[in-house]
Amino acid sequence: MENGQKKYSWSCYGGKFSAQMVGEQFEAIEKRDGKLTKAAVVDAARAEDSPMHGMFEWDDAVAGELYRQDQAHFYIRHLEVEIVKVGSGNGKTVTTRGFVNVTPVNAGNREKAGAYVNTQSATQNPETYRIVLERAKNELRMFREKYRDIKELEPVFAVINQVTMDLEGT
Repeated sequence: MENGQKKYSWSCYGGKFSAQMVGEQFEAIEKRDGKLTKAAVVDAARAEDSPMHGMFEWDDAVAGELYRQDQAHFYIRHLEVEIVKVGSGNGKTVTTRGFVNVTPVNAGNREKAGAYVNTQSATQNPETYRIVLERAKNELRMFREKYRDIKELEPVFAVINQVTMDLEGT
């Protein structure tokens, strides 16, 4: 690799599209526009001869359904519920996510992906609780990786490291 050249890879996507090609296309858009936006990526991929064209669904009937599923995903992820805290004799309430993803972190089958159950049920069932805990540990690790170059967050990273190590025994 030449000096200054970047090597791209996928952090969690192992699909059929070259990370290097996508990274270079994204760089070109950023250079052209001064920033990278979702709309600019879709516009750049729209032409059939674009290297990114195959990354997107262009059949509007299919894409419309996928968009509605994406909207549903947004609502599922952002719905909260207020519940009476367990063991609270005074009726104290807490607000939490209404539903949590109980798909195993490394589930290979996309049809299984995005299975949600209400948070209270998920935490009361040992199997779904284990999955939710594993997802939480994974999200902590991803946060640490995403912001690893920010020095001010080093104390947070130390806590994340300790917590994830402590939880490895669970």
